[in-house]
Amino acid sequence: LECLVLDEGDVLLDMGFEVTITSILSKLPRMRRTGIFSATRSSTSGGGSSAKSVKKLMARAGLRNPVIVNVAIASHANVNVNQKAQNNSSAADGDGNTNLSPQEQATPSSLTNYYIVSPLDEKLSRLVTFLKQHKDEKVIVFFLTCAIVEFYGIALQKVLPSDRFYIEMLHGKLAPKRREKAMERFRNGGLEDGEDDKKSSKSSKGSILLCTDVAARGLDVPDIEWTIQFDAPVDPSQYIHRVGRSARAGRFGSSLIFLTPKEESFIDFLRLRKVPLQQILDEERCSPSTSRVLKDDNKSNDEGSDSGPTISITNILPKVRNLVLQDRDILEKGTKAYTSYIRAYKEHQCAFIFRFASLDLGVLATSFSLLRLPKMPELRDKLGKLNFQSAGPEIDIHSIQYKDKAREKARQKRLAAELAAGGKNAKQIKAEQRAAAKIQREKDRRKDAIEKGRNPNKKRGRQAQMFDEWDELAKEERLYKKLKQKKITKEKFKELMYGDKPKDSEDVIIDSDVEC
Repeated sequence: LECLVLDEGDVLLDMGFEVTITSILSKLPRMRRTGIFSATRSSTSGGGSSAKSVKKLMARAGLRNPVIVNVAIASHANVNVNQKAQNNSSAADGDGNTNLSPQEQATPSSLTNYYIVSPLDEKLSRLVTFLKQHKDEKVIVFFLTCAIVEFYGIALQKVLPSDRFYIEMLHGKLAPKRREKAMERFRNGGLEDGEDDKKSSKSSKGSILLCTDVAARGLDVPDIEWTIQFDAPVDPSQYIHRVGRSARAGRFGSSLIFLTPKEESFIDFLRLRKVPLQQILDEERCSPSTSRVLKDDNKSNDEGSDSGPTISITNILPKVRNLVLQDRDILEKGTKAYTSYIRAYKEHQCAFIFRFASLDLGVLATSFSLLRLPKMPELRDKLGKLNFQSAGPEIDIHSIQYKDKAREKARQKRLAAELAAGGKNAKQIKAEQRAAAKIQREKDRRKDAIEKGRNPNKKRGRQAQMFDEWDELAKEERLYKKLKQKKITKEKFKELMYGDKPKDSEDVIIDSDVEC
């Protein structure tokens, strides 16, 4: 053996490979050439954790007088791109940070880094607008946790047209084989190995990979035009590795990070770390300086519309909320994503920037299209004080079913057993069901009155009320006779009489482990 190559040198020992590396090095000849590679550029004499890890690995590998090489790619074309972006950016960007030389930058000079400052409840709408504008490109979108990837993955698959976009999900809770298959399909634009590219329309789609930091290192996918950070990383050093999925091996690329107004100081933090950043160009339809998100979904079509100098962006959240009302699986995934986001946000290493006390938990719940806030310690003292509108009594959360028939059947069995056993939770479920049924009966009454040409708001006379009561008694008598004659079951009788249906009691979701 003449040459030994160790990649990801800044974290190799910290990831638990110290014993393995020591065992390998003990079996190798001492007379060899050793190369240690790391995307995190730092001086070995510095005091950072990355520098210490590299220095420790160098000592373990037996490097006595190492030669340190910093790789930077300069290009006149990229200088022109940066100059154009500077002219379009706001005055807040004029701190001279984009004038760093290629040797000083923490990111390659062939990579252009952008940021966008947007409220929490507008981020998804602006992301969808961005993806539609770049529908023919390969894009990687980073999220904070596995549960968030699952929720937004299903939501975007439903919201974006399937004939124009291919969406793949990748996170740490997937089995290794599923990860390999996901990366294979993403590299091939949705095609499996061996599938004929000419016979499939998938090859013309834009490929989108939704992932956590599990994809921030060690993945080399060619022709990735954009890396998007929908959520800022818990560890700020991960920013470099995330954006490094683009502009690889001399190619050009771009990155975009979404921040809320209270997280805007993260921009200055990155600039201090020699990361050149500029505001998103005005040519992008998602730019807050040239667009606004409509609060009423009925005022715009799917693509948004131009209204003078301001572009109107469709609000995606009402569509996601409709998906939640139609499938209990999406409802549960949204609640898991919400709880995992809160617990991951509390773990931010830059707690002075990403302050949990400044996080609007009500608007965050709205961004995940929650119908009701979950029970968790972080919300114990905030109930009733948050900027969040819960679903009204007309929406019976327990009646939302799984589209998967097997899961729904199992849910109905669990609910029947819990209702039969009684208890506080069962009483609450029945009370919510009765309230929803009462509101539905009132809606049906008003609809029936309108169809008969009567004023639904007019108070009925005493005689009319008596006729209605006799009709109700006659209906009850007919149903009771059918029950005695065994023409209907007891459950059907309760459903027709009181609106009681078998429903699941488990609307409180168990939160998932957080992957940062």
